[in-house]
Amino acid sequence: MLPHHIGYASGWRGIDWASFDARRSPVLEIFSSHGASEADDAPYPYGENMGFRHGPSTARAGLVAGHRFGFQAGTDSHDGYPGHYGHGRVGVLAERCSREAIVEALRARRTIASTGPNLEVAFELDGAGVGEAVPRRDAMRLHVRLRATDTVTRLELIEGDASGWRLRPLPVVPASSRFEPGRYRVRVEAGWGRHDTTSRWNVTARVDHGRLLAATPYFRYGGYGNAEHEPSERVLERGDAHVAWTCQARSVPSGALGGTHHAAGGPQTLLLDVEGDARTELALESEAGRWSVPLERLVAGSYGRFVGGLASPALVVQRAAPEREWSLEHDLALTPPSGEAGFVYLRLMQADGQAAWLSPVFLT
Repeated sequence: MLPHHIGYASGWRGIDWASFDARRSPVLEIFSSHGASEADDAPYPYGENMGFRHGPSTARAGLVAGHRFGFQAGTDSHDGYPGHYGHGRVGVLAERCSREAIVEALRARRTIASTGPNLEVAFELDGAGVGEAVPRRDAMRLHVRLRATDTVTRLELIEGDASGWRLRPLPVVPASSRFEPGRYRVRVEAGWGRHDTTSRWNVTARVDHGRLLAATPYFRYGGYGNAEHEPSERVLERGDAHVAWTCQARSVPSGALGGTHHAAGGPQTLLLDVEGDARTELALESEAGRWSVPLERLVAGSYGRFVGGLASPALVVQRAAPEREWSLEHDLALTPPSGEAGFVYLRLMQADGQAAWLSPVFLT
């Protein structure tokens, strides 16, 4: 059983830690379209009409109380559209992509709670990985390696035990407009427009004088009213230097990360992984016309075009994030808390507002 939106007050849709059973719930949800229930200092406070985020119900309060569990995230979108970008996904560290291996990873707490991005991550404390337990020592070794999807703006280590918790920021590379040949991650986004409208898109992106290493779709539910058997968002073609996709996008409603499950929307996103130099350009063709923009210019900031003027739908190429800002590695000495039921976990925030949490390593 996977406890959902746990951060509401106990008795009012929130968790009851006194009756929590980790054997039945090895992982629980710390983010959904309701917001983040990790802790009071987490981004995305609850915004639903069901109430407020209540400190004693948060995941960190449960860890301090001595419970052992992993983290997961889910959309709660009520629309048959799992994986809605910005509303919650769970990543599992599994031996293979099979039902049995994924369930085994969930039971072993080898999980990542993400608002949407797919992360490449390694996290070890004295050789123990995400969700595992390790004997506590005064001098321990922590290794972190991650590859995010945008500039990492905050990377934080949260340590605690029965006496409380502490937050330790880890170094990140400051963003800058300095251009150098190499690898960049660029989000191409289609949507916007006047309130409660839907735009339809056919987009082709081509990398000139460079390489397209990957193209990852990050699509949202677009408010179809459950009228379609198949989603309208799909990649049509992918080559060594180009990618084409079709989608429909609902205008951005009020609310964090593209609205709640009652009013989901927001731009449809394709993340491009591009390798290039000063000659590299990104050429776009869509309902917003044909145009190109140099990769070197995109490091300084985003660029977009309307379809038909003010408040019309638009296609936007977001800032190109260089690899130095989203690929990080740390190896450091750690003296963990000395009390009972210790835990250590990692939280990160990206420049695009997306976030992720790694399940704790537990200290014995």
